[in-house]
Amino acid sequence: MWKNIHQVLDRYALSLVVYFIVAGASALIEWTTFFLLYASLSPFTAAIAAFFVATAVNFVLSRRLAFRSNRSGGQEFVLLFVLRVCPKTSGGITKFSEHEAD
Repeated sequence: MWKNIHQVLDRYALSLVVYFIVAGASALIEWTTFFLLYASLSPFTAAIAAFFVATAVNFVLSRRLAFRSNRSGGQEFVLLFVLRVCPKTSGGITKFSEHEAD
C-alpha cells in the first residue's frame, strides 16, 4: 500500500504544487481586485467583478500550467464558468447581498 502511495506522489507531486500555486495566485488576484474596486464601487459589484477577473485568470493559468485537456478552450471555459457561477448563484451571492442591506 505505501509503495502505491509513494508512486502516486512521485507521479503527481509537481502537478499538485503547480495547482496550489495557480489557486493561490487566483485567490490573491480576486482579493486584490476586490479591494481596488471597493473604493469606487459597492461591495457587491466589487465582489462580482473580482470574481470574474479571478475566474478568467484561473482559467488561463490552469489551462497553460496546471492541467492538460483534450477539450477546446471554449468548452473548458464554459465548464469552468458553470462550475464557478452555479454554486454562487444558488445562495452565495444572495447571502452576500442580504448582508449588504444590514
